[in-house]
Amino acid sequence: MPVYNEEANLRSVLEEWLAELRLVLHGDPFVFVVLDDGSQDKSPGILRECAAGSPELRVINKKNSGHGQTCMMGYHMAAESGTEWVLQIDSDGQCDPHFFRQLWEVREQAESVFGFRKIRRDGLLRKLVSRVLSLAVFLCTGTWIRDPNSPYRLMRAGSLKAVLPLVPKGVNLSNVFISILLERTAGIRWLDISFRARSGGASSIKGFNFIREGLRLISELWTFQNIRKAEIQNAL
Repeated sequence: MPVYNEEANLRSVLEEWLAELRLVLHGDPFVFVVLDDGSQDKSPGILRECAAGSPELRVINKKNSGHGQTCMMGYHMAAESGTEWVLQIDSDGQCDPHFFRQLWEVREQAESVFGFRKIRRDGLLRKLVSRVLSLAVFLCTGTWIRDPNSPYRLMRAGSLKAVLPLVPKGVNLSNVFISILLERTAGIRWLDISFRARSGGASSIKGFNFIREGLRLISELWTFQNIRKAEIQNAL
């Protein structure tokens, strides 16, 4: 779980997710890795307090590099740790832990199980952006992804590790490229979920930045389009 300036949401997100993971996993060991991406608010202190009382919680403090590169750092760590499954969620309170059980119960039927944000309570604009993103990915790469940037994803570590080297260096929306690669190699199973509104705080990407990130992604996707499925399979 990447974190950047989420003091309004962080404690409740950690409490509800740790409780759900303990319940669903029935005592099976897990590690909840939180990567603090150089937060400037009270998030680091909250993380220290929560980690002191939660043996499963591991906090990593890093310099700010953005959401995508923070996710990539976490993915590489997880892939090298010997774990079997990697779950990624966001720290803004929108990922409802209630749906984790559904993903976990079908994990053996797919290499990756993603939550499709069928119901979004964070505004019509965000829902529209997600649908436009799916279309842009398809037009640029020829691969249809229902929800390319979904932050609710359970992935088999081996499949994730295999595609990580194929993600272009320095891309900001790395989860979009991982979605494309996983779909092309092993396919993604989708389960409908509801995406909650923020319980506090504000997104770090808004206004003109939203448009700028979209244009940057399209440019990156055009460059990426030359990696076809056969080439990816050869790389694996």
